[in-house]
This record gives sequence, C-alpha cells and structure tokens, in this order.
Amino acid sequence: MDKPKLLTYLRLMEKRLGLIINFHVELMRKGIFRVVNNL
Repeated sequence: MDKPKLLTYLRLMEKRLGLIINFHVELMRKGIFRVVNNL
C-alpha cells in the first residue's frame, strides 16, 4: 500500500493516524512509516 491510498482510507474512515509497514527491509524500524491525516 502506498501513501496516497492510505491517506484516502484515513479520510474515508475519519481517522487521523495510519501506518505503512514494509516487511522487505533488513531492520523492521526502517520499514515503518507513520502517516497523519489532517482532519
């Protein structure tokens, strides 16, 4: 899932925070991205 798609889902569900998690990285902390929706 990419950032624009996640932002669309956050807006539709009226949520403020979402996470994108990429499991194809060496360290897990490098694969976690926080996305904030400005409602």
